[in-house]
This record gives sequence, C-alpha cells and structure tokens, in this order.
Amino acid sequence: MAKSSTNRLYNYFMATRPQFLPTIVLPIFLGSAVAWHQTGVFHFHLFAIALLAGMFVSSGVNVLNDYFDFKSGADNYNPDPLTPFAGGSRVIQQQQLSPQSIFRLGTGLLIAAALLGFYLVAQTGWPLLAIGLLGIAIGVFYTSPPFAFSYRGLGEISIGIGFGWLTVTGAYFVQTGLLFSWPVFIAGSLTALLTMSVVLVNEFPDARYDQKAGKNTLVVLMGLKGARWLFFAVLGSVFLIVWLAIQQNNLTGYHWWALLPIPLLAMIIKLFPPRELNNDEMVAVVKPTIALHSSVMALLILGFIL
Repeated sequence: MAKSSTNRLYNYFMATRPQFLPTIVLPIFLGSAVAWHQTGVFHFHLFAIALLAGMFVSSGVNVLNDYFDFKSGADNYNPDPLTPFAGGSRVIQQQQLSPQSIFRLGTGLLIAAALLGFYLVAQTGWPLLAIGLLGIAIGVFYTSPPFAFSYRGLGEISIGIGFGWLTVTGAYFVQTGLLFSWPVFIAGSLTALLTMSVVLVNEFPDARYDQKAGKNTLVVLMGLKGARWLFFAVLGSVFLIVWLAIQQNNLTGYHWWALLPIPLLAMIIKLFPPRELNNDEMVAVVKPTIALHSSVMALLILGFIL
C-alpha cells in the first residue's frame, strides 16, 4: 500500500514536468536581480513567496496543457517523445493517472498559486494582480479552448510573453513597486527570446504529430526550413540585444559575460542542417539550446548582482 502511494505521488510530481521549472525560476531570479541592481534592496520573504507562486503556476499550467493536449489528441499521436521537453508528461497515455486526476491537479496548483498571489498583491499593489492573472491566462489558454494559442501559431510568442516579460516584470515589481525600467524591459525581452528558443527547438520532433492533431505551431506553419531560420534568428537576436544594451548602458559591464555562450550558437547552427534530422541528431541540437538558455540567463543574473 505504501509503495502504491509513493508511486502515485511520484506520478503526480512527474505530471508537473519539473524539467521546465528553470524557465520560471530563472526569470524570477533575474527580475529580482534587476531590482537589487537598481535599488540595493532585496525583500527575501517576498522573493520566496513569488518564487513558490511562480513554480505552482508553471506546474499547474504544464499539467493542464497535458490535459488539453490529451483531449485534442496531440500527445496521443506521439507514441515516443524524443526529449524530456517534448510530447507531454505521458502519465495519461501510460495510464498512470486519469485525465480527471490531471485536471484536478492542475486546477489545485493554480488555486495554490492564486492564494500566494493575493498575499503578494496585498503587500505590493494591484498592478501585480493584472500581471498574475494575465500570466495564468496565457499559460492555460496555450492549449485550452477557446483560444488555444499553440494551435493557432501564437503559442511561441505567448509563452515568451508569459515566461519572459510578465515573469521578469512581476518579480521586479514585487521588489520595487515599479512596472518599468529599461534594464527590466531588456531583461524580460531576452528571457522571452530564450524561452521561445526552447519551445521552438522542441517543436521540431513533434511537428508531424502536431500537424495530425491540427496543432499549428510555427514549425508546422513555416515548415522545417523556415522554422529553422526563425530559430537561428531568435537565438542570434539574444546576443545582438545584449551587445546593443551594453553599448547604451542599459546593461552593466559585467554583462559582457552573457556573450560567452556564443560558441553554443555556432554549435547549434552546425548541428542543425536544412534537412530532417534523426532522433540522435535532434537531441544533439536540443541539449545545447537548453544549455544556452540556462547559461545566458545565469550570466544575466550575475551581471546585475555584481
């Protein structure tokens, strides 16, 4: 009985797709680091609550996205996901959890996030409520009707906005009570582009299955060659923006370090020729893309702290 309960808890945990947590944790650290750089003030308890709320939102959104992708058939068409970031958590397809259990889990996580969010709103101000509600709406309607952004070619930019501008700005607001500065806008923009790159690269192996389910991601709409060039442009623009922002003094001199992962971009371009890749070749592209996302984010955070 105890082993069965442990397995069920493990299945619930894996249903949240914990491998995606860095895409919410790093932006919250980055927004807080910008606030520290500009004010020299850091409210640890507010940061900790914002971090926990963000993790609940990310996990809840992932779970509900799996539920709605199951309902549409998108994940059902993909019997063997290529990477841990593609094809959903599979707990429904492998009959480890029922669709109803998944829906309840996702809803519960978002309710927990909302309760923490209301506390933060009471401590910081009403603009945070708008940021939080918009972020949750973007995440839920990524796959959920009636908008289903990922089925209409809008999924990549919506996730970029939610996990980029909104998350970074929200964390910054929690610390400062301010909604805008050029450094936080640039930090949010860079985060949006890096997040979009991770979403894009993981859409390539899913494209044939997404197309069957009517899930019109940009890779489906643009085709392999067009989406490949878009993917390169998104990654390349990250380094161009960093360079320009340093020139305009909107980033610090320490942010030159954020250009150090450029060799990863060169590696990705070399490993991603204009043809359909086999499984091993595609994994070889996905891994440095995730490494580039995490390393640039970490270096941006460090540049604001020092």
